[in-house]
Amino acid sequence: MAKHLAIILPLALLAACGSKNEKQGDGAAVTPEASAEVKAPSGPLTDIKNKVACSTVKGQHAPEGAPADDVLGIRSGTSLEDAKQILTCANNLYVYSENEGTWSRGDEKPTQRFLRLSGDGGLDDVFVDFAGPKGTERAVRMIRSIEYAEGTEQTVEGIKASLEQKYGKFEELRGYRSNYSTGSIVYSIDGQRLGVNNSDFDRCSRGAGFGASDSAALTNCGLVVNYNIEARPNDSAVTQRFTVTVFDSMAAQRLMDGIDATRKAAAEKPTEGPRL
Repeated sequence: MAKHLAIILPLALLAACGSKNEKQGDGAAVTPEASAEVKAPSGPLTDIKNKVACSTVKGQHAPEGAPADDVLGIRSGTSLEDAKQILTCANNLYVYSENEGTWSRGDEKPTQRFLRLSGDGGLDDVFVDFAGPKGTERAVRMIRSIEYAEGTEQTVEGIKASLEQKYGKFEELRGYRSNYSTGSIVYSIDGQRLGVNNSDFDRCSRGAGFGASDSAALTNCGLVVNYNIEARPNDSAVTQRFTVTVFDSMAAQRLMDGIDATRKAAAEKPTEGPRL
């Protein structure tokens, strides 16, 4: 079973690919990061595998003509419950846990609740970062990491081709180790595709992070897609592990600003007196 999964998982990455238009939304700038103060994992969530009718579960994808911005059908704005169902139907081996913390946003804006949903599928792991009060969380950052068992590895060029088929042409960056390959797709807040020599490219790329161990920074950036491919130490053409991260900082900020507005409106609503 593990061998079979390792062979077919990259194909699932390509499901319902979006097109590669170069427009995204806009928004205001802030400079936050996910808090390092995260609660201990709450343990596996209630088993939902037998409660999901996968024939009715549809992944969420960018509108036709817009660049792909999802991982396994989860994109910015997906609810926690929908994310669990989508992931369960993508891989029913995932075992889930949740970690909580805070998003620190700067500019005197109130902090927001941070929630990370982790799906452990053995060699196939997925992480979704959410923002929002309990019960109304919305996804803002998606990460998937796949490691290959001995004898099931795919070529580095094959993984790159799969990623580019879904997300578009990446700007290749220098890996921080000789057996690592990294790449980024970066959009500005007005939807323009940025080249590697643009003054905002590196800041936006790094702000999104290259995996689950990196915190995300809420910066003046649009959609960012990063990949990191680790080749086998003794064979640079063969993939040992790869990770893809999708984060739209401005979409996350708009979502958090909307939560702020809802809280403010609720606080300003006159309280009703007793009925006499």
